[in-house]
Amino acid sequence: ENRVVFTSWIPRGEIPYYCTMSDLVVALSLQDAFGLAVSETIACRKPVIGTNRGIPDHIAVSYNGFLVSFKDPEILAEKILWLLNN
Repeated sequence: ENRVVFTSWIPRGEIPYYCTMSDLVVALSLQDAFGLAVSETIACRKPVIGTNRGIPDHIAVSYNGFLVSFKDPEILAEKILWLLNN
């Protein structure tokens, strides 16, 4: 119940705090074309699940995260569970 944190915009100075307390980060934004939050998460050595729109260059699939379709919640759930269990 208290294991998931949903955030909106996070002030830049607080991103490392959120990254280090996380087991993984799900970044399904359709607007963040550069993927700065994704880059910072990867720099903290945390896996990321993102969409294939805007951030695919940041994620090495199966190494530091996964890319999923924004419209496929079943695959998203599968990848979240995989990362939490492996």
